[in-house]
Amino acid sequence: MPTTLLRMSLNSWRDGTEDIVPHDIVKEYIQTTSSKTGVDAITLYNTRVDSITKQGQKWQVHTTTLLQDDSSALTTSRSWVGPQMDCPAYVELTQDRSLMLLL
Repeated sequence: MPTTLLRMSLNSWRDGTEDIVPHDIVKEYIQTTSSKTGVDAITLYNTRVDSITKQGQKWQVHTTTLLQDDSSALTTSRSWVGPQMDCPAYVELTQDRSLMLLL
């Protein structure tokens, strides 16, 4: 996918970036943008979205996070309740379990 389509208003590509770049350059761009905007500090890694439901005016999200160290691994489940979100893109993108949740 061309970098011109991936460009975010929050962060520009480095000067001289080609239209088509390897995966590691895209990864670096996304991670740099996340770091610059402070999103990295609130991102949950190794986390799966198990379900999303709307209860009244609030969204309820259930997640499972893998916790591991050098000798063991376990999971922890959480429930998150956020304000009303009427943005269809938010619901559609999170239902495919591929985005971080902003509540």
